[in-house]
Amino acid sequence: EEFIDVKTDLEKVTKANISVRINDEFMKAVLNKSMYECKFKVKDDGEEIVKEVDAYKLFMKLITNNWDFAEPGILFWDNIEKNHLLSEDKNFKYAGVNPCAEEPLPAGGSCLLGSINLSEFVIAPFTEHAMFDKAKFKSCVRDCVVGLNEVLEEGLDLHPLKEQRESVSKYRQIGLGVMGIADMLIKLNIRYGSDEAIKLCEELSNIMLNEAVKQSAFLAKEYGTYEKYNEKALFKSSFFIKNVKEDVKDLVKKYGLRNSQLLTIPPTGSISTMLGVSGGIEPMFNLSYFRKTESLHNEDVYYKVYTPIVKEYMDINEITNEEDLGDIFVTAMNLKPEERIKMQKAWQINIDASISSTINLPYEATIEDVYNIYVSAWKNNLKGITIYRDGCKRSGVLLNEKPKENKKDNSYEEIEKEEKINEEETEKFVCPECGNESIIPTGGCGICLQCGYSKCN
Repeated sequence: EEFIDVKTDLEKVTKANISVRINDEFMKAVLNKSMYECKFKVKDDGEEIVKEVDAYKLFMKLITNNWDFAEPGILFWDNIEKNHLLSEDKNFKYAGVNPCAEEPLPAGGSCLLGSINLSEFVIAPFTEHAMFDKAKFKSCVRDCVVGLNEVLEEGLDLHPLKEQRESVSKYRQIGLGVMGIADMLIKLNIRYGSDEAIKLCEELSNIMLNEAVKQSAFLAKEYGTYEKYNEKALFKSSFFIKNVKEDVKDLVKKYGLRNSQLLTIPPTGSISTMLGVSGGIEPMFNLSYFRKTESLHNEDVYYKVYTPIVKEYMDINEITNEEDLGDIFVTAMNLKPEERIKMQKAWQINIDASISSTINLPYEATIEDVYNIYVSAWKNNLKGITIYRDGCKRSGVLLNEKPKENKKDNSYEEIEKEEKINEEETEKFVCPECGNESIIPTGGCGICLQCGYSKCN
């Protein structure tokens, strides 16, 4: 309970995110409004500390803090432990996650991440003939698995701790992810969050998994399996059974696997901004924003800058007013939370690690909205999720200069409206390093377009 409150003090823990592990039993107790037995085993002497709590009351404390301070996030730990390649290996155990929570790791585990820009695989973009080049994507996935293994090999002895070197050597975990999902969908004339988008993303995530597993098997043929490879446990994994195709399973049966973990989706805050595409799994944050510069007369001058994919589309179609854009240009603030959850589910089904994910809510969103989002995320078997309500007390790098009147009693549907972007209405986010107001949230991070400052919420 004290841990849940730790970030209500704005002077404490300013350089790290926090999340709470929650299991299925606790969530069932929340829905039933029943008591839940918390247990903690002391390693030194084996003593088990037990405390009974009101599950619903404790959960609402967490939800209220999340609404008010954007922390803590939630990790659905049973979903994490049940849905990966080593789920049936009794000798393997996750100890925690990396800072943005997309990579569950054992004790001493280390991240090795790389991401594919999906928007680069669209043939004939923005046209009625637009299509995704699946053959090129498959080849890219295989190349990336090879590349990440080469980086792993190169850096194996460079980890500072002995525990890290041993863990990486034993399990060879890599994390291949994606970015540019929103850009890809716009180029394909598909609305983010639509049934068509969900179907495509689930298909692409399955292609990605099978190509990654296939390439890891070929690497095992050439260099050997990872040290702790357990064939019997792997072929009992429900994740492996459900999602890996039979011909790929045959390759694994024959050669084994070079890596114990393959796929993840990080926020890709810096690299996606560098490439000018949407980050990680996130929708486009805004159609446009205002950039501040100082003029020769020592006055601040604001000018409108369109998100790159929006500008490209407007230039091609000779559109001058963003209000004339079609409904495929959905943004983080006008996307329904349920659509966002379904998009994450479409990827999570085939991602053996996890996904760094932030649902952005308007200032007017209610505590009940936050509750409903987390319950839905659990029911949809997501492994983790965070929520950032615009203008909340812990604004981090995103400082809202124009807070709106809060309406706690309104539902999300009642306050939902089409986003209007103009100089008077646009909320400005301020970089703590250079004072520039061109900060954009992407994934769980904020990126300053002026000085490059980046920090996760």
